[in-house]
Amino acid sequence: MDNNYNEYSPENGYDQPANYGQNNSESNGTNNFPVTPIPTVTPPPEQNFGAMYGQAFNNDQSASGIAITALVMSIAGLVLTLIGTIACCCGGHLIIILGMLASAVGTVLGILNRVWKKPGAGLANAGLIVGIIGLVWGVVMFALLIIPLIMEAGSTY
Repeated sequence: MDNNYNEYSPENGYDQPANYGQNNSESNGTNNFPVTPIPTVTPPPEQNFGAMYGQAFNNDQSASGIAITALVMSIAGLVLTLIGTIACCCGGHLIIILGMLASAVGTVLGILNRVWKKPGAGLANAGLIVGIIGLVWGVVMFALLIIPLIMEAGSTY
């Protein structure tokens, strides 16, 4: 096969018209499509959303430190009792005791927040519930870990 690059040259009749395939005889390389104007967009008027939401929600009231501390201590206590349950063979009973103490502090702070009617009742209630769960779990797991140790220690003497 002959590689002749000039095969598609204008001398051989392969010339591309100036209008690039468009059938409009008066277009000399320009685009004659109808032009649609770009619409102008006006921004919406500014609204004061803070005033609207301020009426529906009281944003001035925040949670008290006691309620936050109750929830944090209760979650820490529950996590420690769960870690102590997993690490039962490596001194897990000490971790469970530490978790029970943290859960007890969280429970007491949740009760104090409810008694003193401080803001953040939802956090305090969550701290109270999680603290009670941590205490119950800690007591059950501590009993399951300590009773066999006491029985074993009593049988060796």
